[in-house]
Amino acid sequence: MSQTSKVSARPLFSVLAIAGLSLSGLVAASQADGASAVPLNRCAEPDNGFPVIDGVSFEPPAVDVTEASSEVTMTVRVHDTGGPGDPSGVRHILTEVRAEDGPRLYLDLDRKTAQSFSATFTVPRHARAGAWKVDGLVRLEDAAGNDAVDDRDPDAVTQAALDAGVLTVTSTPDTTAPVVSSFDLPTRHVDTRTHSRQVPVVVHATDDDAGVQQVLVQAARHRHIQSAALHRKEDGSFRGSLTIPRWQGTGDWKVQRIDLLDKVGNQALYSRGRLDSVGDPEFAVRSGDDTAEPRLEKVRTRPTPVDIRRHGRTVHFAAHIRDRGAGVDTGEIAFAGRSIALKRTDGSRRHGVWSGSMRLGRCQTLPRRAAMIVRATDRADNEMEVLGPRVRVRSADHAIRGVSRSTSTLARRGPLALRFREAVNGIGARSAPVRPGTGGPGLAGSWRCFNAHDHHTSCRTGKVRRATWRPDHRLAAHSAYLLVLNPEHNLGIRDLAGNPFRRERLSWSTR
Repeated sequence: MSQTSKVSARPLFSVLAIAGLSLSGLVAASQADGASAVPLNRCAEPDNGFPVIDGVSFEPPAVDVTEASSEVTMTVRVHDTGGPGDPSGVRHILTEVRAEDGPRLYLDLDRKTAQSFSATFTVPRHARAGAWKVDGLVRLEDAAGNDAVDDRDPDAVTQAALDAGVLTVTSTPDTTAPVVSSFDLPTRHVDTRTHSRQVPVVVHATDDDAGVQQVLVQAARHRHIQSAALHRKEDGSFRGSLTIPRWQGTGDWKVQRIDLLDKVGNQALYSRGRLDSVGDPEFAVRSGDDTAEPRLEKVRTRPTPVDIRRHGRTVHFAAHIRDRGAGVDTGEIAFAGRSIALKRTDGSRRHGVWSGSMRLGRCQTLPRRAAMIVRATDRADNEMEVLGPRVRVRSADHAIRGVSRSTSTLARRGPLALRFREAVNGIGARSAPVRPGTGGPGLAGSWRCFNAHDHHTSCRTGKVRRATWRPDHRLAAHSAYLLVLNPEHNLGIRDLAGNPFRRERLSWSTR
């Protein structure tokens, strides 16, 4: 059975993030304080602990690249902490390695063992000399999605482990960026009314020591942008071509920027006046013109309704899109917090059917009538974004609805007040610590909880809709304070279906 609806062409200005946890079963997990009377939902990930770096090493620990490049292997020792459930295991580490004030080298590490990740990289000749270290973590994530980089404050132990790993580099360093002496566009006029055309680009660039590694050129006219990577030729020049498609409109294009990178990471940017001083950046294009965006006629979804209460389902979308000018180039549907690309399965670019499929898991919670966004871009770069028909969904309750605060300012004696969008429990000093905004342990204080009728109830086992916290001692004036619902290693605060908060942060400042 399918669902077909005419579409309202109202634009949607933001994609609805409609994703969550789910499944109807429940599993118990103990908490030392603020323990909920409700078992943890089976679809809720019980690992709420961050991975931790134990150490970093380089092999060899020292290299001399005065005469030639050298390969080095970096190894990161790591473990996952877990809590309250078992650790899920480290999944991904992305780091930055650099000498002091030198260019950054990004390394995506490969797993070697459960507690060891490594990557091999080349230290080029003329690289920065001195001590190379892990300058920062871009991602340190476990299989449960706990990312120590995004989700918590800097950890001194982890930073100390990073700083202990040092690679000593001996070199005659190159610290100067590449230089463009000239650039040329041998073709100054192209006609793309029937098909795309190439605009050749020639750049003469030099670098005294390390040598030029990469040259990128970007040209634009209004909203149309085209880029090209140039390649070194035998005469030492860098050559390539900008592809100018059909339906770009008639007018003058201009090379907006040339980006250069040498072999040790020194960069140079030529734009505006600096670009004009080394060449003529303009060329003319004659092309078809199309300023009208594509139009969505209807969307068909199947099955309908989508029932994911017991197991996952695949939802199929078929969007009928019309574009009388340039024709549709790409299509996309956003649904359930994700996006999928559409492929043309029938008709033509000017009037066709664009289809795609999305798998919904049983551990997702969606509204009964879930919104979809349909996007399309034509070959003239005109974009359409409209709200499609809502999809009927049957899903179980596997996502906590959230919490709000009445004010962002706080008296020095409190109270700090919360209002929950559904009944919860498990509130206590460990599951809901209040800390100084600058960090540190939780402050001494007491929680009081109220039900939907504003009667007192147990913070641990009641049906809490409102909660207040008062400090045992006056707070500092004009200071920031942070409340974390279910901080690291804790999942005590849950709704009555067992769905927990995950490190939900709320902040206040005192008067």
